[in-house]
Amino acid sequence: MDEEFISSDRHRAEVAAMQNEIYRLRKNISEIEADRIAGSTADPHDPFGNPTEYHEYHDNYTEIQPLINAPGYTPEFEPAAHERSGIRKFYAVGGWCNLLRFFFAYSLFRMVLKIIVKVILTSNPQADSNAVAAYIESSSIMYGVNMLIFGLTNVGFAFLGMKLSGQRMAPLLKPKDFRFFNFVQYSFIGFSLWYLSGILGYFSSEVFSAFGIEINSSGNLPVTGIGLAVYALYTCIVAPVTEELFYRGMLLRTFSKSSQRFGIFSTALMFGLGHGNIHQFILGFIVGIFLAHITLKHNSIIPSITVHVVLNTMTVALSMLELTRHEELILVKAQLAAAFIGLMLLLLFRVKDKLPVTTPAQVRRGIPVAMGSLGFMFAAAAHIAVMISNIYNMN
Repeated sequence: MDEEFISSDRHRAEVAAMQNEIYRLRKNISEIEADRIAGSTADPHDPFGNPTEYHEYHDNYTEIQPLINAPGYTPEFEPAAHERSGIRKFYAVGGWCNLLRFFFAYSLFRMVLKIIVKVILTSNPQADSNAVAAYIESSSIMYGVNMLIFGLTNVGFAFLGMKLSGQRMAPLLKPKDFRFFNFVQYSFIGFSLWYLSGILGYFSSEVFSAFGIEINSSGNLPVTGIGLAVYALYTCIVAPVTEELFYRGMLLRTFSKSSQRFGIFSTALMFGLGHGNIHQFILGFIVGIFLAHITLKHNSIIPSITVHVVLNTMTVALSMLELTRHEELILVKAQLAAAFIGLMLLLLFRVKDKLPVTTPAQVRRGIPVAMGSLGFMFAAAAHIAVMISNIYNMN
């Protein structure tokens, strides 16, 4: 009997050991299969497998292509109709918001100025309308109205675009790895690009002048102390903050849904065109590329805001200086040295942080899809038309 019990216990122990081994093998097989499926499934935040892009800046692409989560799925070279429609929706949101912001800002600006002129003329019937217009332009009134309307429309349509495209404001204000050295580095690089843009702007003026076309539209500074203060406040603080919120905040992320490179260049294009003249288009486009790049790198608009503030403040300060010939020569040499330092820092920056490139599949989701978006195309066309109109009015 004892031998039977011992044999039975041994048998149960062998069965239990075998069951444990079967369980272990099944678990290993499940883990291997899970790893295989995970490895064959596209990353929702990097569906095109592009190592040159900034991964943390990506949104979840499943909102455009739900099949991303399917095992073994890889994006097709040519986007399917529903994927193209999803991408175009975001291009349309950015485009229409840009167009409406532009339309409302300029329409309200002109309307408010007309109302102010009418009020002044009603209160002073003997006043000359041209004199009143000149007074408004040289005082704090015009820049105050400009700051209020353009600042509010930038912010308003930025938040509208974020709402329509499902973006959140909070992440934009939390930069990643942005230190004081980066601020100094980017400021010098921004100055170098500003300097280069000035040279290109000069040569573009010379080319157009050869054909008898004037493209340089330099405005006059306010003559009153309050006017200068309002002008400085708007140019140095309000414009950089609100423009970065709109362009590098809402617009860049909206246009970067399928390609960060397309987002960088399309946003820079819209930023340059939004200034309404060729000189500032050149500046806005070149600097806009850099501002978009550092926004992607740090996943925040704080770096681009700081550089924008520095450049605008420097421009305002230079425009207010009254220098002797000797002082002008010193300033020119200082600017040349700063531009050279900025160029060297830019080259060092590009060694580690190159602009994102595009895969063939991403190329098909950039310009070809954007050209089918009425909002995107109308926004670009309207800005180009205004620029041409401004040149025509100057000549």
